[in-house]
Order: sequence, then C-alpha cells, then structure tokens
Amino acid sequence: MCHASDSLVWGSPLWMLHALCGAKTLEKMTTELVRDIETERFAVTIDVERAQRCNDVVLSLPALDAAEFSAQAWLDPDGLVRRVSGSWPSRSSIFPAYSDVLEYVLGCPPGCAARRAAGRALGRLVDQR
Repeated sequence: MCHASDSLVWGSPLWMLHALCGAKTLEKMTTELVRDIETERFAVTIDVERAQRCNDVVLSLPALDAAEFSAQAWLDPDGLVRRVSGSWPSRSSIFPAYSDVLEYVLGCPPGCAARRAAGRALGRLVDQR
C-alpha cells in the first residue's frame, strides 16, 4: 500500500498503475488474452501534470521533461487492469519516437487497491466514449 509520503520511480509497475489516473485520451485497439483472461487493449495518452495531481504518492519522473506520454492498458471485463505498458519521450536517435518502454503483466491480486483505482480511472473514459 502506498502512503502520501511514498515516492514511486519510473520503472516500477505501481508507477504505471498510479499514472493511469492522469489519462486524458483512450482508444480501444483490440481484444487480447492476458494470462487466459479476455481483455480489451487500449491506447492511452497520459497527462503528466494530471497524473501527479490525482495521486496520493509522488511519481518521480524521468530526466527528460514531457507534458504527456503514451501508454497501453489491458482491462478485463470487471474493469481491472491486467497489463500496463508505457513509453516516455526520448531525444535518442536510436528510438525516434519513444524509449524507456515498460511493460508489466500485473501479478498483484484483483483486490489490489492501485489496480482497482486505475481501472476506475480508465473506466470513466470508456464510459464517456
């Protein structure tokens, strides 16, 4: 469990879960199985400032400033996040668009508070479509 004084670093699966509350756009990509569970895969644009404000933890940011970044989230029929992936913008010529790609298949139990909160945040955007 995270507390207000906690700080999460880029690279932590919990960082991505907490950052999802800053989602400003969401687009369904496809349906996929994640660990034998059917999920909907979404492309997400996360507003960094919004993600910082909507959390009870500090999200430590990578060195390169960015106003937003791209992510993907896989939601199951109950609205739980089953997988999350994110890409932070980079100046690297090797990776012309994004680098520092994170992807986690989440092993925390379905009752995990961060997972429920992330699913609710994305669910609100799904409902608005």
